[in-house]
Amino acid sequence: MLSNIVLKQYRNTHYRIAQCPQWRAGSMQQGATILNQLPAELLYAVVENLDLKDLSQLAMVNQQFWGFLRSMLYRVGTRKEYTRQGRSGSRTWLEFAVTRAHVELASQLLDRGGDPRLAPDTCLDGDYRTALFYAVQYGMIDLVERIGLRLDDVSKVYDRNGSTLLHAAVLSQAPTLVDHILGFDRPWGLKGIRSHPSALYLAACNGYTQIVSRLLVAGANLNQCGCSGTVLQAIMKDDSCKAIQEDIITMLVEKGDDLHKKDDDGRTILHYAACSHVPDVVNLLIKLGAILETRDRLGNTPLHEAAGKGRIENVKALITAGASVDATNWFDMTPLMVAMRWEHGAASVEYLASVKADINAEDRTNMTPIHAAGCHLKRGRLRERLHFTLQSETSNQI
Repeated sequence: MLSNIVLKQYRNTHYRIAQCPQWRAGSMQQGATILNQLPAELLYAVVENLDLKDLSQLAMVNQQFWGFLRSMLYRVGTRKEYTRQGRSGSRTWLEFAVTRAHVELASQLLDRGGDPRLAPDTCLDGDYRTALFYAVQYGMIDLVERIGLRLDDVSKVYDRNGSTLLHAAVLSQAPTLVDHILGFDRPWGLKGIRSHPSALYLAACNGYTQIVSRLLVAGANLNQCGCSGTVLQAIMKDDSCKAIQEDIITMLVEKGDDLHKKDDDGRTILHYAACSHVPDVVNLLIKLGAILETRDRLGNTPLHEAAGKGRIENVKALITAGASVDATNWFDMTPLMVAMRWEHGAASVEYLASVKADINAEDRTNMTPIHAAGCHLKRGRLRERLHFTLQSETSNQI
């Protein structure tokens, strides 16, 4: 009797939506009221008799209950259709239940014979992620323990980005899962997968100190796959890595990450740190023994990089540590010349002038810092900068 009432309300509501689309917004609140008045057991009993199409239409009545209504039709042997980038595919209902963090339903599907290792039947963009992979990524420790990990689970790649179960465990921020996977003999992701980010890079980039420590103890590769440098260099050059911790840098260096190693552009870790907004990292690298006068393939020192980017705190840290104020690159340009060329270098110019940087130095084309500024700055900005920073009579010549 009650089942018929629910189905009748569903059909009437869906009919009104179909006839008058603008009524849909009002139906959301009405649908919520109706569903809140009915026990979940009754709803399960009703939707168990609906097919995918009917359930989809019922879910349209109320978006707040969309996930709840969808979850009711997760059945072993059926798949949820989805579309990405104009191409259709499907994933198992168990996988979809896990991605919605519906642990109770996922457990029920496992009881009914759901396969947590079954990949989507149409793998879009090389995506082979299974319910097990998502359970690890979302930190569902109890569910993972119930499924049980096998050697072949930790010895394969699940998507075109080179993601392994170890990568998923790192993203879960669950040291327990990381330890469980590291208990297998040489799990994939520990040494890096082809040209893809390693698990160590992923953990260090996100600032997961405990996980970084565990990976280092397990023998993680310090050379970041996909670039010519180390994990530290990859972190420093990645603008999205905002959570880099000083203790992580110290751990990596103590484990053998080479502070002086250069990448394809000839840059070291200190070059990239000098361009960043984290002067504490620059100070730490200097304390750990980074070379101040190291040069990239253009001859630029870290001070050139910091001055050109206008990172005044990094400029001060480098000069205080002993970096040469008038060091020249392969074009005979000093840090002051580099700073004078860019709008955001004003603060660097002021400080470099205060520490007696040579304003008459000439580059390979016989241009002084003032000539360099004259070629790249507007006249008003140039006069203002020279007057308030260099405080030199030379500014009146412009």
